[in-house]
Amino acid sequence: MTYTSTFVRTLILATLLTLLVPHVWAAPLEDLESREITVLEAEALLKSALPQSSTDLPKFGIEVGKQATTSRFYSLSALWGGEGAISVVIGNYLVDRETGDVWNAAVCEELTSPALAGAQT
Repeated sequence: MTYTSTFVRTLILATLLTLLVPHVWAAPLEDLESREITVLEAEALLKSALPQSSTDLPKFGIEVGKQATTSRFYSLSALWGGEGAISVVIGNYLVDRETGDVWNAAVCEELTSPALAGAQT
């Protein structure tokens, strides 16, 4: 083999590696990038974090607070309907848009449960 053919082969191999390696390595890295959860997902996470005794109350619902576009958290209130037009607040909660962690806003305590852990995966 001459110096020229070795050089050309090396150049071709280096070009192929330059073109192919980023695509091979980039695919798994894309999976690691986080995405922001939606408000519907935040509501589902909150519902799974609450005890069933709360979610079984009559006219149970979740109300979404006004969101600051720069806020990292969704602000949610869990409610149930009493007699007539009375609404009772079960609690006020924050759901982290990036991690899906659910927090009791009144006492700054993270909620945990097997149902929530399953919903977060």
